[in-house]
Amino acid sequence: MDKADVDMGIRVAMEALARGDFTYAEMVARGLPHGDPSTASFEIRMLAMIEQMRRMAVPLVQLSPVDRFVAEHFVYFTDGHFDRTYDGWRVKRVRKLMEVYGIEFQGKRVLELGAGIGDIGSIFAELGAEVIGLEGRAANCNLARLRFRGMRNYQVIQFNLEDDFSRFGRFDLIVNFALVEVIERFEQLLQCCMRMSDTVFLETMVCDSTDPHKVIFVDMKGDYCDWPLSGKSPRPSPAYIERLFVENGFDVHRHFDGDLNNWCNVYNWTHQNNNNVNNSLRRYWSFTKRQG
Repeated sequence: MDKADVDMGIRVAMEALARGDFTYAEMVARGLPHGDPSTASFEIRMLAMIEQMRRMAVPLVQLSPVDRFVAEHFVYFTDGHFDRTYDGWRVKRVRKLMEVYGIEFQGKRVLELGAGIGDIGSIFAELGAEVIGLEGRAANCNLARLRFRGMRNYQVIQFNLEDDFSRFGRFDLIVNFALVEVIERFEQLLQCCMRMSDTVFLETMVCDSTDPHKVIFVDMKGDYCDWPLSGKSPRPSPAYIERLFVENGFDVHRHFDGDLNNWCNVYNWTHQNNNNVNNSLRRYWSFTKRQG
C-alpha cells in the first residue's frame, strides 16, 4: 500500500468518525499499515473504540471489577473472537441452526466444541439447555467463565479436542463450528460426535474437491488468529465429511446457502475440483441419525 492509498484510507476513516460511524472507521483503520502505535491508523482505532465505550449503556467505571475486565477485552483486542466481522458470522451460523433445528432448547443437553469465549453456547443455555462447551485455550476458557459466571446451566471446560471426548456422555445436539480446520485428528473428532449425538451441526473450511477420500493439510501456525495448536489445518473435501457420516448411519442435510456468506467466508461456491484450500471456502451441514 503506497502513501497515496494510506492517505486516502485515513481520510475515509476520519470522515466516518466525523459522521459517527465508528465501526466503519475502525474497520478501515485495520486495513491500514500497523506499525508504530503513533501512526494515524492506530489513533483512529483508539478514537473509535473510546467513543464506543462512551456510548455503552453502562459506563466502564460503573461496572464491577470482573465485568470491567471482561468489557476491556472487547475494547483493546481486535483479532480472533474480538474482530467485528466475527459478530455477523456468529449470528448467521446460529440463525441457520435455529431455522433448521428450532428454538426449543428447554431441557435439551447441548455440547459445543471449540467454545471460544462463549458467544454461541451461552445462547442455547439462556434458552434452557444444559450446555457444556469444550475449549482448548486457557485464555478463552477463563474469559467465557467470567462472562457467564452467573449462568448455572452453562459450563466451559478446558479440553484438548485432539483427544477422545466421549466421556462427556450423550447429547441431544452437538455444535461443531470452525473446529475441524484446527484439529489434526479431525476424523477421530467426528467419530466422537457421531457416537455422542443423533444430531450434529457442522461448519468448517474445506478443500475444493469432490473426491470422498481427499484431505489436504495446510500449515497455518502463526498465520491465523485461531491457528491449530499442532500447526496443521486439515481441509477435507465436503465429500469426505459426508462419506464419514453416511457410513455411520447419518442422513446428510446440506446448507450451502448464500445467506451464510460473511465478508471472507463463502458457503455457496461451486466446485472447480482444483484442490484449492483458500480460507474462504467453507461448508455447513446438519447430520441426523437414521432411525431403524
